[in-house]
Amino acid sequence: MVRAGRDAILADQFEEKELVAVGFDLHDNLNNYDSIEAVRAALQEQSPEAKRMQVVVWAGQLWRLAKEIEPGDYLVTYLPASREYLIGQAADGYQYDPKAIDEYEGEYPHIRRVESWRRADRDLLSQSARNTLGAISTLFEITKLLPELLAVAEGQAATEMDQPEPEEEEDETAIDYYEDVKARSDELIGDLLARLDGYEFEELTAALLRAMGYFVTQSAKGPDRGVDILAGPDPFHLEQPRIKVQVKKRESAADSNMIRSFIGILQSEDRGLFVSFGGYSKDARIEAERSNRPITLLDRLEFTRLLLEHYEKLEPEYQRQIPLKPVYLPTTTTE
Repeated sequence: MVRAGRDAILADQFEEKELVAVGFDLHDNLNNYDSIEAVRAALQEQSPEAKRMQVVVWAGQLWRLAKEIEPGDYLVTYLPASREYLIGQAADGYQYDPKAIDEYEGEYPHIRRVESWRRADRDLLSQSARNTLGAISTLFEITKLLPELLAVAEGQAATEMDQPEPEEEEDETAIDYYEDVKARSDELIGDLLARLDGYEFEELTAALLRAMGYFVTQSAKGPDRGVDILAGPDPFHLEQPRIKVQVKKRESAADSNMIRSFIGILQSEDRGLFVSFGGYSKDARIEAERSNRPITLLDRLEFTRLLLEHYEKLEPEYQRQIPLKPVYLPTTTTE
């Protein structure tokens, strides 16, 4: 498993360019080093502020990417927007290419090329597999999960098995414990949201807007002329800002045509909020940025963040729908 950066910011490039990439602030070809100890020393020199445990973990993952993965080995990454895992095989050996990820040139220069990505729907995996794959480590081994991932990618049913925890570095677990638990929690909340049908997700969106302090009116079931929810500061929606909301509970990303159609129903003083469980294509985001009407795109990750932020004010029936319990966790550790 190779994560596509924090919050999967590299996911589109991983898929489009058929590669995986990591950074860890080492701006040098790993083929220049003959031992993991030499990689650690270089990392410590280039990142003197980094803790010793961080350097140990970074060096281990860089070494694994460059030296332990063989051509033909399976590589997996996660697309949180569509809740799918991409599965492919390493095409060749390690490469150092600072220009491979053009949107973040130089930040992720350590790459492995991948042949023929296939997709596996997270919702079709067993619960134990979903739990294991939720770990936050940038790179870790999931060999025992491979048969299930490949079966789901080929359209076969997953089988519930007792899966081991991923083979993570012990020090990384200590450093990133809070982020690890948070990442797993976010994905499990995503599993709960995925079970909702389109109208239930729309109702939850309306409930979230009420919890945020808006007066809300939902369209009746049936044709909605592009507006599922009206929200604003007064119950009659006469005062500004008046927010028109469209909600899409679909697994695939919203495209530019959907955004263009939504912009077309916004009047001069309206604000637009487009909620897409499946995320957005790159063209859809560009279309929203170019709009002459104020429009906000909300994907599942941002929806989850707002849900957690306003959960205590959510109406009880919706809290029962997405049952959560607050827990305090340490966010720092000592070496």
